[in-house]
Amino acid sequence: MFGTIVVVCYVAMGLLLVMQYYTNACIARLQYAALTTADKRIQLIAQILKGIKTIKCRVLEQLYSSRVNEVRARELAAFSRYCDIKNVCAAIYFNAGVIISALVFLLADKSTLELGKVFSTLALLGYIFNFSILYSNYAIESLYSLSVFNKRIEDVVTKHLTEDQQAPRNIFEAGDGPGAPCLAFEGVTAGWAQAEQEASFVTGERMHSNGDENAVIRDLTFSFESGKKVAVIGPVGSGKTSLLMSILGEMPVSQGRILLQKDAQIAYAEQEPLIVTGTVESNILFGLRMDREWYDRVCQACCLADDFS
Repeated sequence: MFGTIVVVCYVAMGLLLVMQYYTNACIARLQYAALTTADKRIQLIAQILKGIKTIKCRVLEQLYSSRVNEVRARELAAFSRYCDIKNVCAAIYFNAGVIISALVFLLADKSTLELGKVFSTLALLGYIFNFSILYSNYAIESLYSLSVFNKRIEDVVTKHLTEDQQAPRNIFEAGDGPGAPCLAFEGVTAGWAQAEQEASFVTGERMHSNGDENAVIRDLTFSFESGKKVAVIGPVGSGKTSLLMSILGEMPVSQGRILLQKDAQIAYAEQEPLIVTGTVESNILFGLRMDREWYDRVCQACCLADDFS
């Protein structure tokens, strides 16, 4: 009898280990999908909070409320599938000893069953499955969870730092002859990526049309001459910020090209300043080495001399 028990146990263990491999792979994919959907919901809510004034002025509360509910429903659906499969697998693994015991006693010769054999069999099966199946499942699950978190870190932190993932800027040097523009656009079409666009419902620089849904700037051509001050004006959502983002290289350019004067430098002052915890000096240097001449020029340009005095 014990020979049959050992054979059945090892066969069951092999099948359960194979099952754990595939089920944990499926659970990891569902976990990644649930976390990604949650990220999109958080991004959408952040964008709505940032543009809440525009939403209130245009009486768009119902529209964006329905969009939040749609994203939340997708998040709950993905999380429900993840929990359902994980709970079913956990129930199977935690009760594997009972299931295998029932199978062994079902196949065993009833005339040879005794209390000593029954309790010895239950103890043996409990020991095998408690210390092998359960802990192996914890180990496999932990490895897949680690791979999920590693992938999310790569997507959020390092994905945009690699050369092949940078947004195509299409910025070229303009000619240095007389009359050459300081900055020029030639048939530029630019827009945010689809993944980012799903969360960018509000904040201001999205233009709707029947063409390319991702394009915010379409076939734009202009030129700025050197030595002149230029103001870009327009209503909310007309593309002012998107124009600046395309010049900075933050917004991918799909068509056309941007011409920039040779050796020209671009400085960008955000509407909302980024101030980190620390001294004024650390905020100005922002990790750079101290250059006293340059530091004084920055303080003078920012009219900080009076504040320091």
